[in-house]
Amino acid sequence: MGKNRWNQAQKYEKNWWENQKRLITLDFYKSFAIELNDTLNGILTINKETFILEIGSGAAGIITFIESDNKFAIDPLEYYYSSVVEFTNDRDQRVNYLTAMGENLPYKNEMFDLIIIDNVLDHCS
Repeated sequence: MGKNRWNQAQKYEKNWWENQKRLITLDFYKSFAIELNDTLNGILTINKETFILEIGSGAAGIITFIESDNKFAIDPLEYYYSSVVEFTNDRDQRVNYLTAMGENLPYKNEMFDLIIIDNVLDHCS
């Protein structure tokens, strides 16, 4: 995807969330987290020490509803999401949110036990 197309996609995404912020509940993230825990059963046990990254976390992310003290989330629109009270009120304050892109992760290699990527590929440059 070219830079102009990527910028257009980010603008569209931000406008969508702007129009939904007073209407939408973020409970759908919770249902995704339950589904993820069910899927990981027998593969990975998530606990307080599990290092988790969510790429493309959106307004709050699946990561908000996963129990760990080592949670990180990146999204190119994080600067926007963090400015909207309707979104920040529902977030887990233990999550370290950062404005960044999945194509250029600002973390050390092999830092995470689990990386969540959901609804991301159509937003990649």
